Amino acid sequence: MDPRTRAVADWLAERLARHPAVGRVILFGSRARGDHRERSDIDLAIDAPGADPVTWDELLALVDEAPTLLHIDVVRLDTAPPALRAAIEREGIELARVHP
Repeated sequence: MDPRTRAVADWLAERLARHPAVGRVILFGSRARGDHRERSDIDLAIDAPGADPVTWDELLALVDEAPTLLHIDVVRLDTAPPALRAAIEREGIELARVHP
């Protein structure tokens, strides 16, 4: 993982892992694979099983505070389509695991 991605990923993982609804935070997509371009977005999956809409909005607000101008695309892992979830589990880099 390149230093720019690592800095943002670490920032996100640290803050999201503090939230009681979060089980895992996973980086996926081109930045996880290492084939991204300079302006590629950051693909982030958050495993927050059972999070209600207000809680999910809190998590998205935390993501919006990330110190980057890059777009961050967030996927809710527990409601993602099966094929996307499988791809995330297969290629993703787990940034934080709070609950199994």
